[in-house]
Amino acid sequence: MAEAPELVSFEGADAAAVEALLRAFLVLAKALPEEADAALPLEWCGCADERTAALSRLLEPLAGHLVWRATGRRSKSGSEGREQGWATRLLRLADPDDRPSDEDVEAVTAEVEELSAALAGELGVPAPATISVSKGQRASDVAGELVRERGLEAGLDLFLVRHPDGAPGVAWTPIAAHRALVWSMGRLFDRIESMLHGDWILGAERHAATWYFSRWSGTKGGAAAFARDVREQEFALVDRPLVTCGATALELFIEDERFDDVPELQRQLADMLGRSVLGVFTVRDRRGENVVFEGGGSHRTYQVLEHSPEIDYDVGYVGLGRLIPYDGRYLRSPGMALLGMHDPGFADDLAASMIEAVADAPPPVLIEGVVAALAEGEKVPRSLPPAPSRSAAGDMFRDFTAALDELGLGTELTDENVPDDLADGDMAGYRQYRLDQTLVEWLSALGKQSRRPKRHPRRKRKRPRKRRRSRKRS
Repeated sequence: MAEAPELVSFEGADAAAVEALLRAFLVLAKALPEEADAALPLEWCGCADERTAALSRLLEPLAGHLVWRATGRRSKSGSEGREQGWATRLLRLADPDDRPSDEDVEAVTAEVEELSAALAGELGVPAPATISVSKGQRASDVAGELVRERGLEAGLDLFLVRHPDGAPGVAWTPIAAHRALVWSMGRLFDRIESMLHGDWILGAERHAATWYFSRWSGTKGGAAAFARDVREQEFALVDRPLVTCGATALELFIEDERFDDVPELQRQLADMLGRSVLGVFTVRDRRGENVVFEGGGSHRTYQVLEHSPEIDYDVGYVGLGRLIPYDGRYLRSPGMALLGMHDPGFADDLAASMIEAVADAPPPVLIEGVVAALAEGEKVPRSLPPAPSRSAAGDMFRDFTAALDELGLGTELTDENVPDDLADGDMAGYRQYRLDQTLVEWLSALGKQSRRPKRHPRRKRKRPRKRRRSRKRS
């Protein structure tokens, strides 16, 4: 039976801090493009300017303070700006060995309000003095993500709530450390996504990976869609090296100087994902949270600590996806597909088939194709346009190949490097690029879409009205 959440109300300086947090997110939402997540530290987002980043840096320790005041637990976190010379009051909010006074909280809240008002003035929008129900819900959703992140760092499943009397508060329940770690994956991936979209060419590669993976994916909704989205992010962020920089997005993220400011659980998870195992596994034993997986082909056993014991699977099931090393054991990625095959040789046969087919697609994509075919009955790969329009495809093709040339990844064809299929043709204007399969197929699809003849809607010919013969009445 699930434990009933504990409800806590905020009062005084803490209640004012919550309202300031919500108003700040309403202003940030107007300042950022749709793809930017205002709940993340905005220094990871290339679209953030100095003022939005300054406001964002204030919100994270303020959210951590609210978690501590509501639950008595401190969030484990990164350096939280200690090297950046922020105000002593702000550092005190983030310091687990210090207890901020109401005056400290009020001072930081006032600074948040001041930055919010200044940003609203620059945007030419009124700074919200009060928050309507609809706007309050939107702000609570975004602010709640930040507060929930800080709760997970403290081992809590925590949400912002409004009590019937209008007072802000939180509802929370304690959770196991391994569950908090897995649930932090979404926020970790959001941070990496923000980093990629801050750079045009990395963002373009990210878009290409989504298109390529989606061709091999199913279309079923619900829980299947959630797991599919996780697998897509794992492929694009963890597995696939970015051609334009020679490293995976996860590796770039870990090497970034801002990585020390990332919450501790997410830093741990980033390291674990870099050592994770992708494959096909058979469930050999399950006793509550303790599960034994066996790798297809290798027959290696993995002791797994299940983070969602309520999920119904048992001996004989096949898991397609990722296992993440954790404290001498492994955690099952929430993206892993679990199929009730009950065929003793299925995992071995599939693992062998994937080795033979690796030239056709990368292993994560082959796994996705199997999931789409077996679990959702889809025929893959599907035909998907790589761009929203013919002209957009042409623009993206030209811009991306120009960027590849600037990076030195393109060369002109000569008699020495001409491919066999062009040996007897005119090589003028042809270039070749050092690309992986994802970009080869994406650029090829962009080129085909851009050359597709423009369709003109056929005009329907109007039929002449039939004349009705008049009838004489007798």
